Amino acid sequence: MHGLLRKTIGGRIKSQMNFADLLKSVKYRGFVYTFALGVDVLTRPVVFRLFSKHAFDKFDTFLRLGYVANTDDPRTFNEHIQHRKNRHMDPRACVIADKYAVRAYVSGLGLGRILNELYDVTDDPETISFQDLTRPYALKTNHGSGMVRIVSQNDAAQPDELRALCRKWLKTSYNESSYGTEYQYDSIPPKIIIEKFLRNENGSPLLDYKFYCFGGRVEFISVVDNTEGIPLVSVYDREWAALPFGLYNTATRILHAMPAVLDEMISCAEKLSGGWDFLRVDLYLINATRIVFGELTYSPGGGMLRFQPRTHDFIYGQKLAEVMKVMAPA
Repeated sequence: MHGLLRKTIGGRIKSQMNFADLLKSVKYRGFVYTFALGVDVLTRPVVFRLFSKHAFDKFDTFLRLGYVANTDDPRTFNEHIQHRKNRHMDPRACVIADKYAVRAYVSGLGLGRILNELYDVTDDPETISFQDLTRPYALKTNHGSGMVRIVSQNDAAQPDELRALCRKWLKTSYNESSYGTEYQYDSIPPKIIIEKFLRNENGSPLLDYKFYCFGGRVEFISVVDNTEGIPLVSVYDREWAALPFGLYNTATRILHAMPAVLDEMISCAEKLSGGWDFLRVDLYLINATRIVFGELTYSPGGGMLRFQPRTHDFIYGQKLAEVMKVMAPA
């Protein structure tokens, strides 16, 4: 949940932040935002139950971003994302949000080569032969975020314990458990997915490259880096020049070398986002050369991305409005 540590306990996705994480959040994101996140985490279960999804998003946006979202006449990027999420959901959003079904979408565009290796997929945990799987591997669901467990060589979990976890996940409604409003997940038939665990051979941290595509064109790229023990985001243009704003964290950012295969990554992102007014395409880069698909995101941050400074929320809101106008049906 915006950089807070998350795990699933008893089927409910919970946010956690220990004292060390709290200090890092204050350092990189500022006291006000960290305090607002804390208030949001404490109050959202009550607000989620009492108010409509539109009112809940307005409350959440005010706490996280410092303004009341106007989705009737959207101007900022976040207002546009909330408007299309809550009022004009593209029916295709359910397909790309499904972490299993999206594989066919990617393959259908001729990009099957960038898919991660799939070990198993099922809606019945009893069929999974955990004892035959080579560790480490990633155990997760297809119908939400945060329901992931990396089963390492040293993981003491027995097959029965992992099956019990899978059964809880399959019964979990993502929006109900996380108090979310990303309703594209609600109609996804839950499944368990087991994939190869991604890592660099030299042990260096795996960076998450996120391509923000407007009308099928990459406008900017964010890189999520966890080397400081908390997700820090650096932002670049398509030529890899650092841009003068942050996402979530303050101006303190880690600068990264331009990927040698950046042009190919941009090509993949633009092919995957073609025909959409906006999509975020997440890719990984293994051993500096191998591109691996992560996910397609219809509503990044649930429409609550914290642009710093806020002017860029308006800049990309205008960009999205222009794209929507061009792509609107005649």
